[in-house]
Amino acid sequence: CSYPPWCPHRIQRQNNSLYTEFQELSSDVPSEISWASEALERSPDAVNVWIGGKRSVSHLHKDPYENLYAVLAGTKTFVLLPRFAAPFLYFQSYPTGRYQFSEK
Repeated sequence: CSYPPWCPHRIQRQNNSLYTEFQELSSDVPSEISWASEALERSPDAVNVWIGGKRSVSHLHKDPYENLYAVLAGTKTFVLLPRFAAPFLYFQSYPTGRYQFSEK
């Protein structure tokens, strides 16, 4: 592997990536999950793909939309916090950045 050992291996794409970037996988996924569409009172706006290894970690964040999450192999741990915990969380804005691996 050409990446440094501390770098978590992860592929994550948004903006309906199942159908725009991973079309090969789309035939394995139903276009709609009826109970979810009924509960949310709408069809999904997007279906996104995240692929990661055991060291992959997501940062603390708040999604502005509902999510369904499927783990095909292994485990994923979620820490869900109630809204009243927000004032007790350390918050700091960071500029958007992009990681580029270099052999130098």
